[in-house]
Amino acid sequence: LALKRLGFSVEVSSDGADAVSRFVEKGERFRLVLMDRNMPKMEGPEAIEKILCHLKNQSASSTITRAVPSIFIGLTGQTEGSEEFFSAGAVDILFKPVTTDRLQTVFESLNFEIPNKLKASPLSSGS
Repeated sequence: LALKRLGFSVEVSSDGADAVSRFVEKGERFRLVLMDRNMPKMEGPEAIEKILCHLKNQSASSTITRAVPSIFIGLTGQTEGSEEFFSAGAVDILFKPVTTDRLQTVFESLNFEIPNKLKASPLSSGS
């Protein structure tokens, strides 16, 4: 819901293996991927690593490069093991619960275009 408030269209995968399949087998591409840590069949960090490995191999074997690379952000409810997201290639980690303000702050720090940017609240601390 927070992503929709910011004007993004949202696609959902049922688990990590499905997310990998969408990139590898179906050839789908997304500018931004929020990946949960704990999912059935394949955990988030493993899914990110597999997708990025596929994209790297694909761009190395292709004369056509993708103009817009995918950005991966990990989602977790605990700090333990969260560093696995960075090892896998995520650019940031968001800790649950994730708010619209927090998403906007992270996207702005990554210079990621936000379709419906929210006005800053005078009481907002950026989290």
